[in-house]
Amino acid sequence: MHVSIQLLHDHEAVRAALRKDGWHIQSEERPDGMRARHPDVQEETAARHRLNTLGLLTCRTCRIEFNR
Repeated sequence: MHVSIQLLHDHEAVRAALRKDGWHIQSEERPDGMRARHPDVQEETAARHRLNTLGLLTCRTCRIEFNR
């Protein structure tokens, strides 16, 4: 499961939170976005749960797209 995240601002804080939770940032798609995956996440429900726990799922500064 991969997620694509578009960041409106506060890029480094979001990256740091993702890394601390075990997400691997695979590529920087654009200066304001990234693609990441978590080794323990195989489905969208689990990804949504982890991102919600980090406060990113409802964050106004992030747009998240879930990819297989």
